[in-house]
Amino acid sequence: SFSPYYLEAGYSGPAPMRNRPNDRLNLGVARAWVRTPDGLQAETALEANYEYAVTRRISLAPDLQYILRPARFAATPTRNAWVLMLRLYFSLH
Repeated sequence: SFSPYYLEAGYSGPAPMRNRPNDRLNLGVARAWVRTPDGLQAETALEANYEYAVTRRISLAPDLQYILRPARFAATPTRNAWVLMLRLYFSLH
């Protein structure tokens, strides 16, 4: 397996703004051990996102991650990395 060990924990709860009752605040931490030519290497990701409820079934979530010691997949090794993304959620129920 490419990543034989993986551990994660997180929190998902109501957003702190009372006038946005359907929004959510999500926080998490994950650790993965991945196989590289030099053996197993661990990387840790810290993540935070704010899930903005556009409608009852559609949400947008700007997501920020900080990755400690990425598992060296880039041509130039990186000590730590920032990742910014925008997630789009659809609910079918």
